[in-house]
Amino acid sequence: MSNLNILFLSLIVLSSILFSSIILSSCKGDYSVNITGFADSQLKNTTSLNGFIKKKISGLYKVRTGKKMFGDTVVVKWSGTTMSVFARRNEAYMVLKGGSLDSSLVFEGYWRFAQSDRSGNIRLHIAYMEGAKELLQELPPGKVILSGFANEDGTSRSSISLEYIKPLKVNDGFYIVAHRGGGRNSDLLPYSENSLEIIQYAEILGANAIEIDIRLTKDKEPILYHDDNFNTRLIKGEYMVGPVENYYLYQVKNFCTLKKGEIIPTLSEALEVVIKKTNIKFVWLDIKSVEAARISIPVMNNYMKMANQRGRDLVILVGMPTREIFDFIVSGSEYETALKLCELSIDDVRKSNSKVWAPRWTLGYLTNQVEAMQSEGRKTVVWTLDEPGFIRKFINESKFDGILTNYPTLVAYEYYIKDQ
Repeated sequence: MSNLNILFLSLIVLSSILFSSIILSSCKGDYSVNITGFADSQLKNTTSLNGFIKKKISGLYKVRTGKKMFGDTVVVKWSGTTMSVFARRNEAYMVLKGGSLDSSLVFEGYWRFAQSDRSGNIRLHIAYMEGAKELLQELPPGKVILSGFANEDGTSRSSISLEYIKPLKVNDGFYIVAHRGGGRNSDLLPYSENSLEIIQYAEILGANAIEIDIRLTKDKEPILYHDDNFNTRLIKGEYMVGPVENYYLYQVKNFCTLKKGEIIPTLSEALEVVIKKTNIKFVWLDIKSVEAARISIPVMNNYMKMANQRGRDLVILVGMPTREIFDFIVSGSEYETALKLCELSIDDVRKSNSKVWAPRWTLGYLTNQVEAMQSEGRKTVVWTLDEPGFIRKFINESKFDGILTNYPTLVAYEYYIKDQ
């Protein structure tokens, strides 16, 4: 056994010990983050920000005040009308809306510690003499300072001050892949896993790619759902229990909802949302059965055609997580042109002519195999990586083209901070 593998085994054991409390807490039952917003919100009187301002605000910032919560540096990144802030300390992030008000810029939203239930409201602003003057005139600002406060439980306040250092590097094609469309229910996100809503939220969390789970109903309709059975972990109420394939689509649509009330989507609905309502670049279909692969591949191919017709920079790949699914897809000549992602060996990647190889992160950096795949024009994505220290090590020391994670905010921070 190599020294690298020994190191990884040791680190994995240590990681399991350190995060046992988090894993156990996620099994205790349902709980949610309560974010009420500001009763005296200033956003209703603001004017929307233009692209120039958003671009100039995006960047790497030094934390002048608030280091106890957010550490020494944060990454500020816009996604549509939302400004996200990613940090390393406490695995923290912020999600804010913004606008101009008189001669300043105002931002309001919430902050979260990604791996706990701690959260609260946050209000920041850019004052006239701290960057707003130039930004409102669409001139390069001499400085940009975001300042304000964060609260918790609506009472305690902590001062926040962030000073712009430099612009963000351009993403060079690295995939930040959000697990189950954006994250698990246990991660206390605003929307349920594998919902249309979480897919549209994934970019706000720092992702540019998603993985979604595909199962079939009794009438052979591919839907987004992770578990074998309908259960109270994933759906509201107890009207439907047992295997997913026991129920027709009309029953799924009419008699149950996801945990936060969303309708369970079909694969077609999900891919249409990806194409029409997001800038997601990479969709990984985690196929749960051979029959689901047979039904889903033509759907996937149709939506790839739609994406191409719209000029979208998007790849949709059918995953091959098991030998059974792999053998089925490889044996069918009609599946030769489907874009494929293989979780098995690199020999299987070559045999199936897969576009992406996706090994488990616990296997280590696999540098020789990764370089071999890349030399053949293939991408490599490691899964499912959630522990902050390992995320940092894989981004800084491995050569993978992407990371599948339940915490895209952490991966986004480490990716954009690298080499800065």
